[in-house]
Amino acid sequence: MTRSIARIVMAASFACLAATTFAKVETGVTPPPPDPATVRQGGDTFADAFLMPMEIFSASGWTTGYTHDYDEVCPYSGSESPDVVYRVTPEYDSWVDIDLWGSEYDTKVYVYGAGMELIACNDDYYADYTSFIEGVQLYRGVKYYIVIDGYGGDHGQYHLYVGPPPPGGGEVECPSGAPLENEPPLEDGYVDAHNGGCTNLDQGLNLLDFLFDDPYCATSGWFDGGRDHDWYRGYTTYGHESVEVLAEVEQTTWLLGYGGADCGDLELRESVLVEPGDEGWMTVPGGTYEEIWIEVHPDLAVAPPGFEGNEYDYLIMQAFPVGEQPVAVQERSWTSVKGLFD
Repeated sequence: MTRSIARIVMAASFACLAATTFAKVETGVTPPPPDPATVRQGGDTFADAFLMPMEIFSASGWTTGYTHDYDEVCPYSGSESPDVVYRVTPEYDSWVDIDLWGSEYDTKVYVYGAGMELIACNDDYYADYTSFIEGVQLYRGVKYYIVIDGYGGDHGQYHLYVGPPPPGGGEVECPSGAPLENEPPLEDGYVDAHNGGCTNLDQGLNLLDFLFDDPYCATSGWFDGGRDHDWYRGYTTYGHESVEVLAEVEQTTWLLGYGGADCGDLELRESVLVEPGDEGWMTVPGGTYEEIWIEVHPDLAVAPPGFEGNEYDYLIMQAFPVGEQPVAVQERSWTSVKGLFD
């Protein structure tokens, strides 16, 4: 059973349990004492935390026999369980999942920053009361601590996975007949000049004009000089003083909406982070017949680990206003839009 399928099964089981279960039941597990020679066993405190690499990391160990040092409310407090600590200093900005699926006791897990500030925590994610934190953002060069704890006084063997979230959403399909962005290949030495907008003014102000209800088939990604920034231009209309932008992406991507129509005087009016598999919608307010500029770029500064190549596809469009009123989000979908071109 894969991790993603297992999560679905366990989440469904938890939903059934939640209707009838209101108190935790101690497991009564009494595992053997920890082996001091265990490879990748977590440390006892922040001071002697086990240093993990930034790459995908997994380990097994025991909290039994360690000291109770840490506790967080997420949502239960009052833990007297022993805990162990891991440490990581990323070499690049990234998002990671922290998963204790398969651990053999009632776990808790916390993530702390360099100043010992709590960033994220979880007590019960799966129906067996083991823990999972989804999508924690880690920044390059910052020291982080991951603490594996237990509920109440529970302790035992844990299984830890830290790594990038599984890709979601599948491939973006380009509708037949849709306009193409035609970005050149993002190769070493690439100069981000094609619809580079305000990102690279040395190459001139290059923008692509939206064609109402025509989704651009576009690419973005990374090259040796940075990440690709794409710029588009939309327009408000009479009685509809906003620009609605819809996007579908293969990698986590920012949409940024600006007013001002001048690189020296741009005003950020709206932004949205679009995840793979989601329909990203952004409404940017404006005046009558005003230019609105849209910037698109990857969330991460470098390609995520495990990503093959350096480009990914996305679709983006300005939705045509219906009548004189703004278009409600629930009235639009990629299914209806792409159906016009297939």
